[in-house]
Amino acid sequence: MLWQELDKELIFLDLNVRCSDEVMDILGGTLVKAGHCKPDYVEALKKREKEFPTGIDTGMIGIAIPHTAVDHVNNGKIAIARLERQVPFHQMGNDEEVVEVKLVFMLAVDDPEQHLTKLQSIVAVIQDKDILMKLLNAESEDQMIDAIKEKEMH
Repeated sequence: MLWQELDKELIFLDLNVRCSDEVMDILGGTLVKAGHCKPDYVEALKKREKEFPTGIDTGMIGIAIPHTAVDHVNNGKIAIARLERQVPFHQMGNDEEVVEVKLVFMLAVDDPEQHLTKLQSIVAVIQDKDILMKLLNAESEDQMIDAIKEKEMH
């Protein structure tokens, strides 16, 4: 369950950034500083995002799920950021298209067997419009965790 892996210090409400690289610098840098990821994690994220973009247009808001190979990760974690204003990410599966992203789920996966499972769990969360609204309107890190828990427990 995703909600069990969430730490309040890895959730950012209304993060003030201007571009996707800044999102990766801040979220990825936090994961590195906390010891969850290796020093090369942020550069690996940026490189992978250029090759395999992770922007998703849900029809309601743009989401990005940046991640990279397990060899850049010490322990599996998920960082979440709700951005103060939308920033462009290239669309997953179509790097010609740009998605204006408001919510970022950054995956640090340490077990290759868990990679797809975690992505599927996030997709299940973002496909639920009610849960998306709760994430967009959350006033605290706890409310973000509770919204994801609510989705996963029902």
